Amino acid sequence: MSRINQYFYNGLTEGCKSAFNAIRAGLNAMAPCIEVNNEANLHNVFSHIVSTMPEYYFVCRKHTYIVKGSRCCIEPSYSFAKEEVRQLSRKLESMAGVIANSIKACNQADYRKVLEIHDYIRKNVTYDYEALLMANTTKTGREDSYTVVGAMIKRKCACSGYAMAMKLLCEKAGIECHVITGTASSAKASGPHAWNAVKISGYYHHVDVTWDNQLSGNIEIPNYGYFGLDDEEISKDHNWDRRCFPPCPQAPYNYFRVNRLLAETEAQLDNRLYEAMRNKETSIMFKVKKNSPLESAVAGRLPDIVKSAARRCSTALAGYNVMTIPNQQVYMLEVIYRS
Repeated sequence: MSRINQYFYNGLTEGCKSAFNAIRAGLNAMAPCIEVNNEANLHNVFSHIVSTMPEYYFVCRKHTYIVKGSRCCIEPSYSFAKEEVRQLSRKLESMAGVIANSIKACNQADYRKVLEIHDYIRKNVTYDYEALLMANTTKTGREDSYTVVGAMIKRKCACSGYAMAMKLLCEKAGIECHVITGTASSAKASGPHAWNAVKISGYYHHVDVTWDNQLSGNIEIPNYGYFGLDDEEISKDHNWDRRCFPPCPQAPYNYFRVNRLLAETEAQLDNRLYEAMRNKETSIMFKVKKNSPLESAVAGRLPDIVKSAARRCSTALAGYNVMTIPNQQVYMLEVIYRS
């Protein structure tokens, strides 16, 4: 069973807490009717459970309420029969166990465990654009894409599938992880979105595997623009009800901070590119530090800095492509060397 998000749960009234527990018990039994007190926020409670806990992949988002005085009967819709759920749950448990055990066996620190889980999902799951298009219509048939089944078994899903898989694998590896539901806006799309808050060595960090998968355009090109952000950084393009999820006031385990890929000056960036080109790295990443001297100059000066670094290490470049994540000041260079 998933870890309960105490930030959401503790904000509920006693009546809603009772309903929360009853709904989980009813869904576990795949009950046709879950009878609870008729509380004001029942819909939010039900939606939170289904939208943030991967084990309820078999519960459809749509459900019916039948009010009977002070009581309410919630009639869930299930996408699988009980025997199918038993089989799928065993398969998910086995798959997650194999992946998590291989990570735990190496006795790595939390940061490395989370990074490996992030990379596993990013490399093995593709985004289901068809499901995204169907979400705005009355068509059905891609419900799995919003669940852990889509991510882990079908290897194709939308954002909530990525976030559910991240929670499942992190918790299997002994890492606290929560699914955050909210909205986000990028050049590709805007609207409802899901990502994660992951606790790395005592600090909560935002991790958005979906965007790290989508924005690279190529799974062979690493992308960590949304790995380990604090609230301020991710709020540039993500929105959520902060009362319901863990606060992330700082991000000591941000990917670029841990790997010393934060650049503040042209000299630092020149050295970063020099070392990478000297080692013939074909994918070079860096993040410009906020409020640094480089922040306002990097866009216009980058071509000259690349040429300078190439000259210093006597490397002949055939060319390079630049991909940026503007809100996060992340740059990824795909470098082509002359043979």
